[in-house]
Amino acid sequence: MLRRAIISFFLFIGVEGLAVGNGATMGRKGETVFPLFNKDIQMVSESVSGVFVSGSNEAYEIDCVFSFLNLTKESRTIEMGFPIHVLAVSESDLERPRAASDSDIVVLVEGKKVPVMMREGSVNQALGIGEYYPLNFVFPVEFKANEKKRVEVKYFAGFATGDNNFISGQTFRYVAKTGSLWTKSISSAKFQFALPSFHEYSGSIIYLFGEPQGYKISGGKISWEFRDWKPKEDVLVRAEIGHLDALLGVEMRNHFEAREYLADKRLYSDKDFEYLPVREYRSPVAGVMLKSVYLWVLRNEIFARHGYKFSNPFLADYFSGFPWYSPRDGVSDDGFSDLEKKNLNAIKRQEKSLYKKHHIRYNF
Repeated sequence: MLRRAIISFFLFIGVEGLAVGNGATMGRKGETVFPLFNKDIQMVSESVSGVFVSGSNEAYEIDCVFSFLNLTKESRTIEMGFPIHVLAVSESDLERPRAASDSDIVVLVEGKKVPVMMREGSVNQALGIGEYYPLNFVFPVEFKANEKKRVEVKYFAGFATGDNNFISGQTFRYVAKTGSLWTKSISSAKFQFALPSFHEYSGSIIYLFGEPQGYKISGGKISWEFRDWKPKEDVLVRAEIGHLDALLGVEMRNHFEAREYLADKRLYSDKDFEYLPVREYRSPVAGVMLKSVYLWVLRNEIFARHGYKFSNPFLADYFSGFPWYSPRDGVSDDGFSDLEKKNLNAIKRQEKSLYKKHHIRYNF
């Protein structure tokens, strides 16, 4: 079983020069070794998958399968290298090169496990690259003329996390743009990563998204598929977790206290579905979350005005602060006016559109 180390994954330190494939980092910006030479090697395909380590929601077990083609009529031996992030390096590792073990990384070439060495990493001062990757895992691969070879790499990589009282974030970045440095385009590239479950973030709104565009979210996974691809950006899995206590704060309460209840007086317009916070938020994610929470409260306000008793503790606590709220048993939408029912459905359509666009969900 592999050790739960954070290994950044890049490819190809050549005997006659240096070239790079793709890789994953722990939420960094994609620092990597850059290519000096590309000896007519094509990355024909790549398939990358990430599943969570048993008992963890913050570490992926990564399985990468690549197909590489020697485009020349010459035999050659090249070394493939994976820079190791500084967080996964011990002082003893820095003191002397050593052979890597299965607890570090597993590499298969044409289905056969190959020995891997740990060596000092490369630094490119002009590009500001190298300080985060003091060591490399390195192994040789032999190509005959025009030969295609399958390379599989298994390792662990983690999410970068950030937290404050308003929004928490989890980010996983797979360095893909270095794939554009190979000769020709990548004929086929597929990525699939499990989505976090967020059990530890009870009472939150989850905003899931990825980069680049063109991803699909289905069955608890996010995936990409590309053809004839020259990647210009990395593959990113991102989750923003908004804390409901903060989102349902004083500002939104003041907004609802200051407004007149209109759901039983007229049909809501697009303007009624807008929420413009008093304070300015730099992140566009905050705006999406605030609008989602606003629509959630706006919809449930119709129930609260009729005295609906909420089982959801956040809604129960929120509406209990309004002097007009008087909860009682047996309330349903049967007692709503026709206008209220129409406004309720209009709000639901707004929420559905927002959830579909941003893959938003609530976590209680």
